[in-house]
Amino acid sequence: MTTIGLITSPRPTAVKEGVVTDKVRTLIAEYLDVDMGSVTDETHFADDLGADWVDCVDLMIAIEDQFAGVQIADDDLDRIVTVGDLIRYIEAAVFRSEEEAVRRIEN
Repeated sequence: MTTIGLITSPRPTAVKEGVVTDKVRTLIAEYLDVDMGSVTDETHFADDLGADWVDCVDLMIAIEDQFAGVQIADDDLDRIVTVGDLIRYIEAAVFRSEEEAVRRIEN
């Protein structure tokens, strides 16, 4: 019997990153009712999009519902202030989930 190991990259692929980025930006634009063009990595949730704390909490819940394996801790919520912060957080969480899944398959 031959066993073929799975090869994982040290970070999400560019395609996955693009999918995450597009999905997050679309969700933010729809949820906060803003123009998609105004949602960039540098966009600040409060200052640029007018999102208050409740908006941010509700948005993070929607994000958790959309991305399997993503759980945003209350402490982390206070550190996610820009769209780019949120995208990087999600990419890291998705990657950790994939890495854990591969570990379970290999064992």
